[in-house]
Amino acid sequence: MAQQAKVVKVGPGGRNNGPRPKVENPGKVFKRILGYVMNQYKAQVIIVLCCILLAVFAQLQGVMFSQTLIDGYILPLLRSGGTDFSGLAAAILRVASFYCIGIAAIFVQNRLMARITQGTLKNLRDEMFTHMQTLPIKYFDTHAHG
Repeated sequence: MAQQAKVVKVGPGGRNNGPRPKVENPGKVFKRILGYVMNQYKAQVIIVLCCILLAVFAQLQGVMFSQTLIDGYILPLLRSGGTDFSGLAAAILRVASFYCIGIAAIFVQNRLMARITQGTLKNLRDEMFTHMQTLPIKYFDTHAHG
């Protein structure tokens, strides 16, 4: 009979399930990374922050307007029994426009953040590779890793 392949179970952390190293000063690390990102993507980061604010404002307006929508349009229509829905339709269109603006802002934010993240990683890798090319061969002979 043929031998069955040995099944190796891999946990959620991959093969390296050891303890993670603790960062001594996370604030300093965050400040350093933020400085590196802002050095290359300042305009994009500002646009991302504006998109976040715009999305929050649009969602807040949509939620806040729902009370006005119910109290000012729906309840009077129910009480009067009228069939003129033009005011209600305009109000619903207004709420829908708030949500569409919020969706567009979130989309732009996500696209820009992906571009900033991938660009920063590429630049870090390129700088690291360039630095490693300048190191002498002796360094690699004396250091097994890192």
